[in-house]
Order: sequence, then C-alpha cells, then structure tokens
Amino acid sequence: MHRQLEAETTQARLAAEARRKVGMHQKAEAFGRAVGGIIAPGTAADAELQSTAQTLTATATQIAQVQASKGRAVTEIGSITTRIQEISGVAISIAAAVEEQGAATQKIVRNVGQAAQGTGSVTHNITAVAEAADQTDTATS
Repeated sequence: MHRQLEAETTQARLAAEARRKVGMHQKAEAFGRAVGGIIAPGTAADAELQSTAQTLTATATQIAQVQASKGRAVTEIGSITTRIQEISGVAISIAAAVEEQGAATQKIVRNVGQAAQGTGSVTHNITAVAEAADQTDTATS
C-alpha cells in the first residue's frame, strides 16, 4: 500500500505538474498576445513618429528657403525703390529744365514782339521822315 500510495502521489504530482505546465503555456501565449498587442501599436507609432519627424524636417527646410527668398525679395525691392527715387529726381530735374526753357521761350517771344514793335515804329518814323523830305523837296522845287 505504501508503494501504491507512492505511485498515486507520484501520478498526482505528475498530473499537477502537467496541468501547471499547460497553465504556464496558456499564460505565456496570453502574455505573448498581450505584449504583441502593445508592441505592434508601439512599432506603428514609432514609424508614424519617424514619418512625422521627416515631414517636420522637410517643412522646416521649406520655411527656411521661403525666408531666404523673402530676404532676397526685400533686398531687391529696396534696390528698385532706390532706382525709382533716382529716376524721380531726374524727372524733376527735366521738368524744371523744361519749365525754364518755356520761360526763356516766352521771354524770347516777348523780345521779338517788342523788336517788331520797335521795327514798326522805326519804319513809321522813316516813312514820316521820307514824306517830310518829299514835302520839303516839293515845296522847294
């Protein structure tokens, strides 16, 4: 009986150990599924974060390029503004010269008019002298 008791105890112990191994395998599989459920989304999140980082880096590069272009555009606009101011100064000088030329032309026209009047007066006086000379010549003859 003692042997039988030992045999039954051994069988019970082996059966318990087998159940424990099955339970441990079940727990290990459940743990693997749980960890896989955590790791898979973590891996996907890591890939998503890397993609986002690449996108942000590309965006930062584009922003830097736009800012550099904007700086060049501001410099060019400053140069254009300077040229426009120079052209405006020249245009003002030309307008002043045209105005002076117009005033000089008006003065010349006035002087020519006065000279014409003077010439008319001289011609009238010469005609009067010639007539007087004729009358004097006729009276003396």
